[in-house]
Amino acid sequence: RGGALNVQTRRGCQFACSYCTYPMLEGGVSRPRDVARVVDGIERLHVERGTDHFFLVDNTFNVPPSHALAFCHELGRRKLVLQWTAYVTPAGLTREVVDAMSKAGCTSVDLGTDAATPATLAGLRKSFTCREIESACDWLREAKIRFSHSLILGGPGESPQTLRET
Repeated sequence: RGGALNVQTRRGCQFACSYCTYPMLEGGVSRPRDVARVVDGIERLHVERGTDHFFLVDNTFNVPPSHALAFCHELGRRKLVLQWTAYVTPAGLTREVVDAMSKAGCTSVDLGTDAATPATLAGLRKSFTCREIESACDWLREAKIRFSHSLILGGPGESPQTLRET
């Protein structure tokens, strides 16, 4: 009561960030669960237990975008009045995915940016640019989805200047 239900829609991570263990723990290939079955479980808990908030604990919900869109469309099709949050990467994030998330009840996301300068992004082997971070923030603001940034300070390529810039 009063908390969020944790839900995983897929496992695996294709990225090779320098510090991350997800590819080792979950594998380096995305293995999505059947979207209808995931939403069946969410719907059942909503009806039977009144659960109206959940947290998608996929390491990067929006990858692949086709799976994220399918999940959002299935939630929307069922017209469930729910709120949810997710871990999202700026890598490949599109306005289409953000809009679908908003329409499906997403109220907040944690952006796994980890850094905010080209040098530190490169040092962490991130698969996106500062411009992609900015676009993600713009789209999320426009969709009225709150967001936070997870940052790693002191990583490879970090300096006093990159810290100030971040």
